[in-house]
Amino acid sequence: MRKGDKVILGDGQGREAKARIWDFGNREIIAEIEEVYANPKEPETEVTLYASILKKDKMEWLLEKATEVGVSRIVPLESERTVKLNLRYDRLQKTVLEAAEQSGRGIVPVIKDKMSLEEALEESRQNQDASLFFHVEGEEADLDSEPRTEGKVGVFVGPEGGWSAEEVSLAYNKDLSILKMGELTFRGETAGVLASYLAFYIT
Repeated sequence: MRKGDKVILGDGQGREAKARIWDFGNREIIAEIEEVYANPKEPETEVTLYASILKKDKMEWLLEKATEVGVSRIVPLESERTVKLNLRYDRLQKTVLEAAEQSGRGIVPVIKDKMSLEEALEESRQNQDASLFFHVEGEEADLDSEPRTEGKVGVFVGPEGGWSAEEVSLAYNKDLSILKMGELTFRGETAGVLASYLAFYIT
């Protein structure tokens, strides 16, 4: 870019600014802010994705796409059938930041420390207006044609191999909505992205 070019700056918390570049320093860019405003594209509903940890680059792909569809928070889960437990938070945060920039998000989703399923279920019960637990034997999701316009929603997706019977029972005991995404069986990363998107439309 050159002096005089216009850029859009974001604070990662929902505010943006139109600015004009004045000069370039050794390790800085000097710009004049012309206008500050709230990002008009950011979803009003706050969706937290509670995602079982996936192997290799599948977790990065899931977080990238979940960011693009609008989630606000991401909580990695340790479940009974989780194979991989170590996470490169620096890589995940970089992935989420780049996805937020690419999709025009007003915020950069927060990646929380990993939790057990029981811890996550309790957190969601206390902090979310609705908690959706996706399982192949759940009830068919009731979708609305218009997206939610308010509230906080927690979305739970399982690992490769699915939830165990004990984990499903735990979700039932916490009074979560046990839902399915149709009759097909999806990979963990595909299910996570689809569930994140559907959370904005489930009544």
